Amino acid sequence: MDVKSAKQSGKHIPGKRFRYMIMFILLSAFVIAIALFLLFYDYSEPSDINPQAHLANSTTKDPFISSTKTHEKSTKVHVHTSSTPYPVTQTNPIRRLIFAHTIFRHGSRAPSKNANNTYYPRGRGQLTDRGYNHSFMLGRFLKKRYVGTGFLSDFMKPSEMEWRFRAVERCLATASAVAAGMFKTEERKWLTVPITTNHANQDKLLNTPVHSCDIFESAMEKACPNLEADNHRDESAIMYECAGSNHPIFQKISIDDSDKYINDYKNNVPVPDFICENIEVISEEYMKYRNLKNGIGKPVIIKFRFGVLIDTLLENLKTAWTNNLANKESLKFKVYSTLVLKKNQTTMQ
Repeated sequence: MDVKSAKQSGKHIPGKRFRYMIMFILLSAFVIAIALFLLFYDYSEPSDINPQAHLANSTTKDPFISSTKTHEKSTKVHVHTSSTPYPVTQTNPIRRLIFAHTIFRHGSRAPSKNANNTYYPRGRGQLTDRGYNHSFMLGRFLKKRYVGTGFLSDFMKPSEMEWRFRAVERCLATASAVAAGMFKTEERKWLTVPITTNHANQDKLLNTPVHSCDIFESAMEKACPNLEADNHRDESAIMYECAGSNHPIFQKISIDDSDKYINDYKNNVPVPDFICENIEVISEEYMKYRNLKNGIGKPVIIKFRFGVLIDTLLENLKTAWTNNLANKESLKFKVYSTLVLKKNQTTMQ
């Protein structure tokens, strides 16, 4: 039957236009399928180096880690993970890790004042069992990420690393617990990592003496004009007002007492019911004071407090890359254990 007779009989013969339409529909469906795949595909790293998964499972799988109980409403710990599809491994043909540095604050501690000796037998400001346990768990995660992948020697090679802590006992304790988590094993229970520091007055890396600087003092006065004018009230209360906050919860407690209640709550120490009911508000409001004190949003203050450290971290990266290009062996891993002190807190002498 030819085309002319087909048209006369009412039958339809597909032409080029119809075939092109079919091809276009199929191609569109293929493109949509690819787009949906890219949209919903999970690019996260494998679970074997996911810190949240590791921390969740480590209390039951690792004989060195003990479980700890916390309040039901305890603040959740959020750990950021990289979104790169390439795991940290020395055998990855696409990427090879040549240097890493990590910086962390100390673990959970006793309050800086009014610490109940029954619950805090180590004394005020010292790490609690929870602080030691969580620091050790951090070490186990770093072990999985850097030792288990072959980046660092599992027998602990000092020439590969440098560990520094701010001259405060809880910073040293935290660094020691993290190091133990990374390298201590059933066969090497005695193994320790060399950790160094400078005298508090000479440590410009982790303890910049900002309070002796006129420019810093001027910046703080600008951020909180009442700080120097009012010598009769607590510094934290004055700076809290400078932060533009005045929550009614602090008619029952002082802003300075927030440190005690927050640490009591974190360490499962009994606190009044209204503290449990308002712990999130207390924590949020207290952070407004701490943020102002640390210079958040104030570039001059930030530069004085953390500029030397940030510059050092950048120089670490440059040095590692330069040595890599020259095939020169150098440190592969640097660790900093630190904090931000209040004026009335003491350091190790």
